[in-house]
Amino acid sequence: MSLPVHTRHLVERLLARYCARICPPSFERQVRLGYRIEGRHVVLHEVKPMFGIPGTSRAVDAARFSYRPTDGSWRLAYNRGEPTRWRPYPALRERAFVRLLAEVDADPLGLFWGRVNGASLRWCSARGRCADCEAGYRSVLGPAGHAGQAPDRVHSTGLVVPGS
Repeated sequence: MSLPVHTRHLVERLLARYCARICPPSFERQVRLGYRIEGRHVVLHEVKPMFGIPGTSRAVDAARFSYRPTDGSWRLAYNRGEPTRWRPYPALRERAFVRLLAEVDADPLGLFWGRVNGASLRWCSARGRCADCEAGYRSVLGPAGHAGQAPDRVHSTGLVVPGS
């Protein structure tokens, strides 16, 4: 089974904008994000160079979003370096796609992007993102990217419809 056409279009649009943002900006040439859609699953991955050989790369999976057609909700899973083994993301009740993407972006447990000395590899410094990066990601994630704020409306596809 594949994603409904409208849902697929909205997911592709949101992820294209999300993957275009790199934090910190100085890593734009070294870090690239991408995604692929496999049936009812959407996999977010980091594109990494292979063995330092120019022009070669490989996708390292970070998160998998699984669409449930029975109720239109989403599930989130993480990968610990095992290509075919996905584990359910613990203790998250949220089922809206954009909110799950915001959780992946925040990575409070360090399961998606990894950590060095307690800091996410997706932050500008050990204290977090700089104001410019934070504003950029919030522009993509909308109200769902702000902790403690509910979005105006969540579409039946699990995506936030801003300003409605």
